[in-house]
Amino acid sequence: MNKKILRSGTLFKVKIKSKHIADPNYFIWVIKYILENHVKANFVQKITDLEFSNASDLLSLRKGTLTNSREVRSFFQSEIQMPEFLVDTKIKVNYEF
Repeated sequence: MNKKILRSGTLFKVKIKSKHIADPNYFIWVIKYILENHVKANFVQKITDLEFSNASDLLSLRKGTLTNSREVRSFFQSEIQMPEFLVDTKIKVNYEF
């Protein structure tokens, strides 16, 4: 984007942080945390309501190519465990990682 508009620096006001996730259990909670952010902020009712989220791809409601859904599903014990985990609003995410 910077090359396109002939500028340099970050596109947003703050730099985006990254963190290595080595623990598979932590990984699935991070996915849930990210997908639930828009619901918790009251931008949408469900994780699948946000057009630019990959939630619909992960739940096989849309065939997107941005996320390797098969690889994400491999972190769960069964095909139905991931959708149940991601849409279960009773499972609360600890926002203090």
